[in-house]
Amino acid sequence: MSINQGAFEGGPCLTKREYVSDQSTKVTGVATQTQAGGVKQIAHIAALTAAPTETDFNGLLTALQTAGIMAAS
Repeated sequence: MSINQGAFEGGPCLTKREYVSDQSTKVTGVATQTQAGGVKQIAHIAALTAAPTETDFNGLLTALQTAGIMAAS
């Protein structure tokens, strides 16, 4: 059995050329609603032991905004 390398073009598998090309397009900068960007990992948020409060929810929102994952307004 032989594999036709051309059969992979545009399919679910990347060719070596596509992989190498993809590696040179790193995403950097600030993420916006229309442009991808690099974001910081947020600090660990401990699991809740009771029903969430407004303070818990607002803390999560603040962490997401600080990391650049969610817009501040």
